[in-house]
Amino acid sequence: MRRDVRIEGRPEPKRGMRPLHVDDEPRSGYEEPGRRIRSRGESVEEAAAAFDRSLRDAGIRVGGFLPGGGGAPPGLLTVQAAAGAHRHSLRKSWPVLRFKGAPSELVGLLPGFELAAFSPGAGVRPHPRLRIVLRKPDRHWSRQAVGAVSDTYRLVQHREAVMLCLRSLERAGLRNDDLETELAFSALGEWMTCSFTLPRDGYGYRDQYGEDMDFRCEITNAVDGSSSLRLWFGWFRLVCSNGMMIFGKHGSVRKIHRHGLDLLWFERRVDQGLESVLEHHGTLNRWQQLPASRHEIARWVDDPVERKWGCHRAARVFSICASGFDLRIPGATPGPPSRLVDRIGPGDRERVPGSPEQAASRFDVVQALSWVASRHPNITDRIRRQGEIPALLDRLPAASPGRGPAP
Repeated sequence: MRRDVRIEGRPEPKRGMRPLHVDDEPRSGYEEPGRRIRSRGESVEEAAAAFDRSLRDAGIRVGGFLPGGGGAPPGLLTVQAAAGAHRHSLRKSWPVLRFKGAPSELVGLLPGFELAAFSPGAGVRPHPRLRIVLRKPDRHWSRQAVGAVSDTYRLVQHREAVMLCLRSLERAGLRNDDLETELAFSALGEWMTCSFTLPRDGYGYRDQYGEDMDFRCEITNAVDGSSSLRLWFGWFRLVCSNGMMIFGKHGSVRKIHRHGLDLLWFERRVDQGLESVLEHHGTLNRWQQLPASRHEIARWVDDPVERKWGCHRAARVFSICASGFDLRIPGATPGPPSRLVDRIGPGDRERVPGSPEQAASRFDVVQALSWVASRHPNITDRIRRQGEIPALLDRLPAASPGRGPAP
C-alpha cells in the first residue's frame, strides 16, 4: 500500500538529505527564507529508505531502520529534515519522524533507553559525575549512545510518560479509539513529542466566525537533558492549522529530570487539565469580547513583540492583524515592524486562512501570533514561541476609548 509522505528541507540539502515531494505547487516559504516544499507521489517505503540513508550519511551507524531493510513504519506521515530538528545546531539537518495513528500502535514505536557509566572502555575509570544515555537495541537498531547526563539525572522513558497520560485520559472516560494521536521523535529517538486530540463532542469549541477548535493534550520529553518533561493543554484551530496555547492555572507544567521526580504529579496535572476546559472556554470568550485597535497593535509589535520575536516576525504579526496577509520579508529589511508592511509587494504576501481583513479583537491577535509561531521550522522553538503567546498578549494595551479597529 502506498501513502504520501513529506520530507521538508532546504533547496540545497546536505548529502543524503534530498527532499521528497507531495504537493503540486511550492508551499509557502514564509517559515524560513529559502524553505520550499514541492511534491511528487512517493511511497512511504521510498521516503523511509531516504531517511535511513540520511542517517548513514550523518555518521549514524545503525542497522537497517526498516524491518528487514524494506518495510515502512506504520502510520508514517512525514520525514522532516533540514531545520526541522529539535535543537538549533547539533541536530540541524537531521530528520524528525512524524506519525499519526492509534495510540496503541504509536506507543510501540517509542524506543527505550538506559544509563551506563561514562567511560570509553575497560581499564579506564568512568567519570564520577556523568552517565551516558544509551538507546536500547531492538530489531532495527543496535545499542546507540544518544547523550551524556549528570549523576543526578532522572531518566524518564518516553513510553512511561505517554502511558501515564493515556491512563489519565482513560480514567476521564476517553477510550483510545476516541483520541486522534500524533507522534514525532528525533533521529536517534532521544527527543519526542506526542499529542492527543480530544473528541469535539464535549471538548471542542466554536469561535465567533463559526470555525471549530480542537482541545489537545501534548507531552514533550527528552532523555539526553536537552529538554524538560513538559505537559500542556491547548487549542488547535482547524481552518488555519494553528496551534494556540492557553496557559491557565492548569494549562502547562514542566519538570526537570532530577532525582526525586515524582510522576504522580503528571497524572494529577492531566486530570486537572481536562477539568479546565470550561475555564479555557471562558478565556476564549473573553478574548473575543476585548477590542483591539490598529494603533495599539502597532505600538505593541514595535516594542514587546519585536524584542521577544525579532523584527521580521513582529512585522508578520502586524501584517496579519492589519490585512489578513502574511509576508515574505527580505533578509536585510530595516525599520520598525509596523512600517515594513507598506514596503512589501503583493507577490510576497500570503492570505492567512480564517483571518479577518483586520483584527478587531484580542482573539484575532492571538490567531496572528499563533500562525507565526506555529510556522517556525525548528520544533523546539515552535513550541517555545507558542508558549510565549499569553504573556505577549498581556502586554497588548487596551484599546483606547472611542478608538475602533482602525481605518
